[in-house]
Amino acid sequence: MLASKRKNALNPILLNWRQRDMIAQILPNLIVLFRADQVRQYLWPILKILLSDSVNIVRENVEWSIPILLRCYDVNNCSVGGDGDVSAASKFCSAACNEVFLFLKATLLENKPSSPNAKASSGAFSKRQSYCRIVSAVALILRLNAYGKSNDNLYMDDSKVKYPPHPFYTLSTAEYKHLHQLLKQVLLPPALSMKEDKVTNVRLTL
Repeated sequence: MLASKRKNALNPILLNWRQRDMIAQILPNLIVLFRADQVRQYLWPILKILLSDSVNIVRENVEWSIPILLRCYDVNNCSVGGDGDVSAASKFCSAACNEVFLFLKATLLENKPSSPNAKASSGAFSKRQSYCRIVSAVALILRLNAYGKSNDNLYMDDSKVKYPPHPFYTLSTAEYKHLHQLLKQVLLPPALSMKEDKVTNVRLTL
């Protein structure tokens, strides 16, 4: 789907920023349609590329995919291949979530390049803003689902076919607890350390 910034024999298609932005916007809806292992293998690499995009609006739009990605990595969604092994699902959940956190920490908080061939950006404050927006996105999705009825068994009235899951509004009880725990224990502490950031825009974003 994504192409490098230069055409070559192996990658002849060049996506402009509008096309990349369109991919960023549809990623949340794509993530909820696939198994957690498929998301990790195929969609997470795309998300990482877009999080490091040179165009600000592309980065801002793809940030909304992070809470949906973490939702997908809830242990109840992580039975890889449908084998129902709780232990394996728990290990997959932990490894996948840690992979996301380590990437965010390295690229947004420590300002490291996202790939060996990339260079660290000089706009480190904008990356701290990006991290704060991701934390806000997770918090907003939790708020949207805090007072609604349980979505554990969301069926159509005239059949037993489940609705296609909405990326932002149909959190199950387990998914809500999973996101809340990640926000409180992992995502929020680094963000709170920015309350006295030297850049005003970072403090305002927080």
